[in-house]
Amino acid sequence: MYMRGLGLDVKQLPVVAVGLASASTTGIYLISRMCDEFQRVGDGDVQAAVMRAILTTWRGDLSSSPSR
Repeated sequence: MYMRGLGLDVKQLPVVAVGLASASTTGIYLISRMCDEFQRVGDGDVQAAVMRAILTTWRGDLSSSPSR
């Protein structure tokens, strides 16, 4: 951010920290799902495993959320 001339003050630091933590946790979870799908099917098709992981990762979370 400094290189682009954008400052980071004390009020913005917690927001940035939560955003980075959330992004890294999501990335780790998605990679774990890709590995699970690759091992579960066992067909050797990495691209298909990645697509299955992306399409099914949050399906349970979205369908089980309470409606208003």
